[in-house]
Amino acid sequence: METKANKFGLFEGNMTRMTVFLIYVMLLGEAVGRNIDTERQDYCRKFTSDNELQNLIASGRRGAEPCPCIEQKIILDNTFEKIENCYKQWFFREGAKEMCCYSENGNLITGGSSAGYLILETKEEVIGKAHQDCCGNDSTIYKHPCQSFYEINPPENCSAYLPPSEVTSSGDPRIETIDGNSYDFNGHGEYVFLTDNTKFEIQARTGYIVKGNKDLTMFTAFALFDKQNGEQIELHYDRGANDIRFYRNGTYNEICNASSLKGHGRPYPCEMPKQYSCLVLAGGGQIIVQKCGFGNYVKQIIFGTDNLLSIRITPSSKEVIRKNLTGLSGHLENGFYIMRNKSRVAANASASVLFDFSESWALQNDSESIFKYEHTGGNFTSHNKYHTRPKFLEDLVGNLTALFEVYTIENITLFNNTCRNYWNNEPNEQCLLTIARTGDYSFGVAVMKETNATRHKWDILHNKAPEFSDRFPHDITVQYKKGSIWSINLTDFVTDDLTKQQDLTLEVQTKLPTSEYIFGNTEI
Repeated sequence: METKANKFGLFEGNMTRMTVFLIYVMLLGEAVGRNIDTERQDYCRKFTSDNELQNLIASGRRGAEPCPCIEQKIILDNTFEKIENCYKQWFFREGAKEMCCYSENGNLITGGSSAGYLILETKEEVIGKAHQDCCGNDSTIYKHPCQSFYEINPPENCSAYLPPSEVTSSGDPRIETIDGNSYDFNGHGEYVFLTDNTKFEIQARTGYIVKGNKDLTMFTAFALFDKQNGEQIELHYDRGANDIRFYRNGTYNEICNASSLKGHGRPYPCEMPKQYSCLVLAGGGQIIVQKCGFGNYVKQIIFGTDNLLSIRITPSSKEVIRKNLTGLSGHLENGFYIMRNKSRVAANASASVLFDFSESWALQNDSESIFKYEHTGGNFTSHNKYHTRPKFLEDLVGNLTALFEVYTIENITLFNNTCRNYWNNEPNEQCLLTIARTGDYSFGVAVMKETNATRHKWDILHNKAPEFSDRFPHDITVQYKKGSIWSINLTDFVTDDLTKQQDLTLEVQTKLPTSEYIFGNTEI
């Protein structure tokens, strides 16, 4: 059938019916869109007028961890999952967690529809849908819906954020206590590492680094026991693979090994979170344990490996509570380490006296051990019968010629240059002693690699924004293309905690096209 356009511009014949159908579909689509928009509007109104939910959000915020002010700091926290430009904690803390979102320049977004918000464990889907319906890009609902959402669930502003005060024990065992003191310990066997006696306990196993050398040991395994929930975890160092093998209640779980998800670069939950009390993230060379009966004592424990097994503990900010913790890494009382029999050892005691303090925390019998030997190998006797006493070389650190008496001057110079802290250029005793005890330069390099990585992370987490002098010029008048040359050294007005003044770089922004000016000694 032939079709032709009539005077109204519509086609006659079969095409007329097609046109009517298309118009009907378009109108139907508009109607469906209006219905969806109405549903969003109703849901958003219902959410923002829910007084009970407002109270839950206000209460949850008191327990949630605040967001860091800059993205560089949150990147270092592997307990967050990255979602586009936002980061969300894997696990809830006291039933709540923050969504932290960052701009292109890495600053926390504290306003607008792209900002983060609080998520409640019992209302996660409800809050997520409300944010989408109130603040979604395609939302056309009632006036200021996103503003209404953030009025009851405001974005985190990072004002309460404090960098974690982590304590790390690693390598040729350098024990760092829960309150930041440290000492070397080269005992051999199994020890109470940290406990509160009633809720949880961590035990450490050490072994010789070099076969036949009894002067230097290293961590080879850790066991954790959640006494309240009856859960046990073991982490064993696989030196050949530079990996950590994970056991729960005696059962090996290769998915939770430190290298299991290394390709992702960040640890991921390796078990169902609600299945156990101890929540575990693994991958990227780390195993992270949260909750697990630590209660208010410890926020999380990170087991890492970079040629040597390490344990990094993030203590609670509540200092009073830490006083209940004892063991190798236990709390000091008025500057004294506390032995198992309650005797006290001064923090500045000699290496041999501190060794006796540490040995007091050796496991006494099979019944004390929380290791499951029948599943992970050996028995109590095989791991605890060689409690040897090393040579104490600490007094020789100030005399490298005596410390390295069998080495050439060139070797001693190499050791001295290698064992230097990058942040203050001071000698690193642990590195020097490790080389002296083992005769292996590579172990010293491993110690410095771990030490510098830990310090670098500390620098980032504790870095403060530059401070600008009150005399800093806020307005500058420039005579344009008139032959005048004018300059100012902006670094004279700025100080920074980690950057030397001569290394500061400042960016000048202008609306002038770049073709019309040149910075430097050239006239503008």
